[in-house]
Amino acid sequence: MKKSSETNHLFRLVSASVVLQLLLSPIMPAVQMAVAKPIKQAAPATSNDGGASENLDSSVTRLESKVFGKSSSTLSLKVRLEALESSVFGSVQSGGLMTRIKALSDAVGSAKGPQGDAQVKQKEQPSGDVQSASSNLVPDDQSCGVTDKEIVLGSCSALSGQMSYRGLEVVKGGQAYFSYINDQGGINGRKIRLVSGDDRYTADGADQCFYSFLKGKVFLATLFNSTVPAARYVPKADVARLPMVGFSTGADFIVTPAHKYVFQVRASYGDEAAAQVDVLLNKLHRNRIALVYQNDAYGAACQSAVVHALQTHSQSPCVEVSYPRLTTDVGPIIAKLKEVKPDAVIMGASASALPLLVRRRDEIGTDVQIVGFSPGTDLVVKEAGKAADGMLISQVLPYTNKDLATYKLFSSLIQKYAHAEPTDSSFEGFVIAMVVVDALKRAGRNLNRERLLKSLESMNNVDFGLGPNARLSFSHDQHAGLKGIVFWSTIDDGKVVPVSNWAKFVKH
Repeated sequence: MKKSSETNHLFRLVSASVVLQLLLSPIMPAVQMAVAKPIKQAAPATSNDGGASENLDSSVTRLESKVFGKSSSTLSLKVRLEALESSVFGSVQSGGLMTRIKALSDAVGSAKGPQGDAQVKQKEQPSGDVQSASSNLVPDDQSCGVTDKEIVLGSCSALSGQMSYRGLEVVKGGQAYFSYINDQGGINGRKIRLVSGDDRYTADGADQCFYSFLKGKVFLATLFNSTVPAARYVPKADVARLPMVGFSTGADFIVTPAHKYVFQVRASYGDEAAAQVDVLLNKLHRNRIALVYQNDAYGAACQSAVVHALQTHSQSPCVEVSYPRLTTDVGPIIAKLKEVKPDAVIMGASASALPLLVRRRDEIGTDVQIVGFSPGTDLVVKEAGKAADGMLISQVLPYTNKDLATYKLFSSLIQKYAHAEPTDSSFEGFVIAMVVVDALKRAGRNLNRERLLKSLESMNNVDFGLGPNARLSFSHDQHAGLKGIVFWSTIDDGKVVPVSNWAKFVKH
């Protein structure tokens, strides 16, 4: 069954407001909590505490303007209130409407909205060393983390848990390139020292890792992976004046709007979704497209991107199926998909659920085309193997083009320094490290953060050996380096290969 249009609208509203919700960080729970709680059917607006409903509506409208930057007045008061509570508190609250609205007003306080500084009553603080760490960073110390002999970089990634398969690889690829640069003499006489932290793919882990950067005095942060932690890091960057370069996730909030201290290398999920929908509709003639996504920031980013891409073709998903993040029970997902008989399924899924769904795809339909986003590549190959043969995956780097000079260098260095075989994720980490090194070189010997930002924004049509159609550009108001650049791969005999013949994927 399709979700009600009201619930879909609510989900997109929460997804679109990820950046602002997290500007209120760290007092708010992670974005995944904001979308995980099911919303019941809307009821007429009434007040258990008395008072005119139009006054309550005005109060909710003002709160929406502060938290989301706009009002969703076409929805019922109940649904709008629940969206606000999910965003600010992490769950829907109990009690009368006036009591709940007052609690929201107290929590939001003097927040100025998406274009201003959010100042919200604090609900929770990091404890122990984490709490005191923020005082160790002096924002005006533009050379923090730089000595005569080294440049200290920090990385926060999932090094444990279900998402560690990707986090470990991203860091591994980046470290291989940094080691190579150090062996060449470093950057302007300085060696790179990478401090790698484990955020465990959780919001709390992200907060802890971030504050460890402040305590450890890193010059810039890089080699991030996963959307959920990224949603915590991005708003913190501008506050701490800590440059962040390279997230192994395509969530749109990372670069829209542009944040002064945040730079992204890869294309977005919006770019991937646009390519996915175009191929399915126009090349493969598959019109009944289903969407599966997990209830967290990653799923929200994928869902919003796919729905928008379909809308540009005057289409919508034949069904949207969401599931709890990190679930291993995919039976209910498959049952809902079977009901509508799609001819293609786009997977906004990760962790254990993704390979489980891929392995059981024949239960959905024998001629159903499965399409995945780039972050799932390595996991599908590792956990599903040949059972994933025929799956299409949009890519943001030319991982399957083994003839490229950069890929050849990567393949050699990942084996030399990490003693590992090349993977899609380690290649992304490698390319991120190349961009970081280039920016550091451009900034010169007299290195500080402002010079680094200027050197990043000076990059225009830079060739990193990814092919003639994949050159990186930043500017003052555009911090997405490879914006709009998407490649295609498929799984064949359990391996990732380029798509060479679209005809084999056309619906029979």
